[in-house]
Amino acid sequence: MSATIPTNKLPPSFTSLYRLFLRASSVSVLHHRAATRRVRTLWKPTFRDAAVVIHNLQSPTLETAEKERLEKWHRLWELCVDRTLSLLITSAQSRGLPHRLTRNLSLLHLGFQRYQESSHYGETQPWDPHQQVYKPARKARSSQLDAAHFDSQSWGALEETVRMAEGKSRITLGRIEFRLRRA
Repeated sequence: MSATIPTNKLPPSFTSLYRLFLRASSVSVLHHRAATRRVRTLWKPTFRDAAVVIHNLQSPTLETAEKERLEKWHRLWELCVDRTLSLLITSAQSRGLPHRLTRNLSLLHLGFQRYQESSHYGETQPWDPHQQVYKPARKARSSQLDAAHFDSQSWGALEETVRMAEGKSRITLGRIEFRLRRA
């Protein structure tokens, strides 16, 4: 559902919900600037998908069956967002399980971002202008390849666990997206 969003305006109820969500996410991590940014980026894809669905619902050429399917998806999404908002507000009010969950989501996003950057861009060495001899990079050893395979498999298992928790509790815990750096 990650299509480009048309230029039609979103309804005020959606934009108001998004602003409320931004405030609640900041409060849930006690206005810690870096944690707020990471938590917000977790839920951006969820709201982006909902905006695409809302724009599709506004289309006058939409078939009846497709419209019913999108309305059902939208109602379920609103229920999940309402429950997630209550989780974030509870996280701000107590230091119990909800607060630990949002803190760990923020740290998980940070860990995944660092993991993806190191695996995609590799470790960089500072340039030494006095070095005379060029040393070619070493090839990866089998133990390094095994570790990389284990890392990719473990992220998949963690994602599956998160999806099961979301389905059981009817909340959304966000989506981790990796975006390439811009030049």
